[in-house]
Amino acid sequence: MAEKEKFYIKKGFIAMNDKLRVGLVGIGRGTAYGHLFSVNPLTEVAALCDFDENKLARSGKDFGLADSH
Repeated sequence: MAEKEKFYIKKGFIAMNDKLRVGLVGIGRGTAYGHLFSVNPLTEVAALCDFDENKLARSGKDFGLADSH
């Protein structure tokens, strides 16, 4: 793989065909960013976290996550 085809993240790298998995903390503003991540083919929303269990459950369904904590 050519050097320019990699994204560098701190000490490692991910290849262009790997997905970067993200977690969102705080559902209020986090969902706006979550939707940006969910439509990007290089990223996926992997986890959610919020104190409000109702918001958490609703957002979990929106992002297709079976279990959200």
